[in-house]
Amino acid sequence: MDIAITGSQFIGGLVATIVVIAGLVLLFRNYLANTAKKDLAGKYGDSGSLRLKKYPEADVFKFSGTFLRVGLVAAVGLLVLAFGWTQYEEKIDLSGYTMDLPDDIEVEIPRSAEPPPPPPPPPPPVIEEVPD
Repeated sequence: MDIAITGSQFIGGLVATIVVIAGLVLLFRNYLANTAKKDLAGKYGDSGSLRLKKYPEADVFKFSGTFLRVGLVAAVGLLVLAFGWTQYEEKIDLSGYTMDLPDDIEVEIPRSAEPPPPPPPPPPPVIEEVPD
């Protein structure tokens, strides 16, 4: 069984994954905001006069470090997956095209022209004495 995924299928899956993750983040954020408002309204009185920044229970940035780390891990994981993605070509069957080749193939080495020998060195000059 050979599973082949085309590039457009991969991109579609990646876009769908991003949409699902964004939806989950928005739902979780909305849930935390509503829960904080309900808890603080009962604990501190009227919900119209709430100052959510003053109460630690309503801190929406409490999980920002965790979300940052999860996002970085997801990004690095997708990067490793993208760089490690290999798509193999279909195998070509060449069994019907066999040829009988001889085992030993003789190769003649081409003869190269030998360079001519260097010319003999010139004779040393004759030194003659000159009388004073």
